[in-house]
Amino acid sequence: MRASRRATAVLVLGAAAIALLSGCYTRSQRVYQRAEAFLAKGDSALAAEEYGRMVAEEPRSALADDALYKLGYLYREDFADPNAAITIYQRLADEYQASPYADNALLWIAYIQRRDLKDPQAVRRTCETVRSRFPDDKRTVARCYLHLVHALYAAGKYKEAVAEAEALEKQFADQPQQAAAAALILAKAAERQSGDPKKTVELYERVLAKYPESYSAAEAKRAIGWIYYGVQTEDQQKVQQALRAAARVIHGVPRFSGGGGSRQQQLAALRSLLAFYRVNLDEQTLLALSGAAFDFLYKSAAPSVGGRRFIRNPFILVAETLGFTTNEWSAPNAEGSFSALAQAITQGRPVLVQQSRPQQRWVVVTGYRPADDQVFFMPPDRDSASVTTKANFLSQWSSSASQGFGSYYQFSICERKHTPEPSEILRETLRTALSAMQGRQIGGVPSGMDAYRALEQDLLSQPSERLPKLLAWRAQQLPELRKCRRAARVFLRQQAGIMPAEKSENLLRAASVFESMEQELDTLAAAIERAGQPTEDGSAADPEAWERAAKQLRFITDLEQQAAALLQQSVSG
Repeated sequence: MRASRRATAVLVLGAAAIALLSGCYTRSQRVYQRAEAFLAKGDSALAAEEYGRMVAEEPRSALADDALYKLGYLYREDFADPNAAITIYQRLADEYQASPYADNALLWIAYIQRRDLKDPQAVRRTCETVRSRFPDDKRTVARCYLHLVHALYAAGKYKEAVAEAEALEKQFADQPQQAAAAALILAKAAERQSGDPKKTVELYERVLAKYPESYSAAEAKRAIGWIYYGVQTEDQQKVQQALRAAARVIHGVPRFSGGGGSRQQQLAALRSLLAFYRVNLDEQTLLALSGAAFDFLYKSAAPSVGGRRFIRNPFILVAETLGFTTNEWSAPNAEGSFSALAQAITQGRPVLVQQSRPQQRWVVVTGYRPADDQVFFMPPDRDSASVTTKANFLSQWSSSASQGFGSYYQFSICERKHTPEPSEILRETLRTALSAMQGRQIGGVPSGMDAYRALEQDLLSQPSERLPKLLAWRAQQLPELRKCRRAARVFLRQQAGIMPAEKSENLLRAASVFESMEQELDTLAAAIERAGQPTEDGSAADPEAWERAAKQLRFITDLEQQAAALLQQSVSG
């Protein structure tokens, strides 16, 4: 059932891509784009108004379920209106049952009933709905019943919580994360009820033994440490042993470069992380999988921003295309995010984080020894890990939420759920490429065709005040764009043989278009440089010089559209 919903989402994405590439915007798409723009700017009220208008006026639109899902998020988190959020999620689940968001909508209802309303009986009713609608989706059903277990425990109904936890662990033994969380509740309930430390420790140790790689196991370790500390404070040796049991240092993360721009540094760190999992990618392939080989972002007020953003989180996009499950986390404070980081390290998973000190950079955290107050991490351009104290590490962690990453952001790879065939990876990459090339806004920055139009307007306006920024963009970002198009050409030629003959020919033709684009970008760079030079009498360049630069850009835009059409033909059918 879940696979069919994902397929539906892909078809919707393909249809939207065709419409945007052809320049045909429906009313619902325009309203949706306004909502997205407001959301990217942090204006939740206007975003909610536009999402609501789109659903009210175009309830049959392919974007209606997506708009409802985001509207539910806004009422749940930004507006703190749990009842309104439940009403929105319920409508999504009832009126759009084929949506890929339908199951998550019901799970969010259970979450709100548990966290905000503190109503276990309401959670139970939602669980019954989930079981009836998704009887074959055991993971979704297990997640919902786990909400019920937590709701009962939080309400102090320990006997009922224990009964539901035992049932969940038995019925969903093939869902280890949920089963482990249920087993942890059994131990916590015993700690609250019995007051027998020995029995409680046995239950926590059962979690460790049965689910050693789970988040719950890490929490059980900490609980055991605190029980030892509370029962026998004089025996500090046991506390230290518990802390050392939670310690781990991961080896085998390879060196990575810290050179280049922001995007290049992110991909270099990701490349190192993938190599740790024995997936070795060359730079061209990584640029293609992340969408960077095909995207173009440009903002008049800040032309250099395009060199810092991706169309989507590159870590998740690349890892999931390669068949991995992932975990990302951010928190309002460093201590809150560090808890999740320590769990990942305990489970043997290196973690990517961004540091703001001593300079802005990405590092791979590889170890934590709580007893010795040591955090191990791989900085760029180093063959071995650096070691620092936890307090110092937390102070270096980037607290800013920017470029699509939250504050105190972290990313790790969990496991490889399957190894996709090369043809499957290629098709997903082509879909990413089409998404990157369409015209839209990414966090308030024009991308794809919209970015080309914004740049053309700047050229035709014969910039004077913005001239230094435009010339800096020409010197710094144009070479990066040319490098990305070269990566697109190399990747498509390498992969063309995977596809059937006709589609293979389309990919080779697209690669030739990207090759032409590389040359035309050099011509554009020269045209902008000439237009930006003053004439012999010291006056600004004549309008014809900027018109020639704009004409050259329009030619590049035509090439971009040709390449997009060929890629679309390669994924169609």
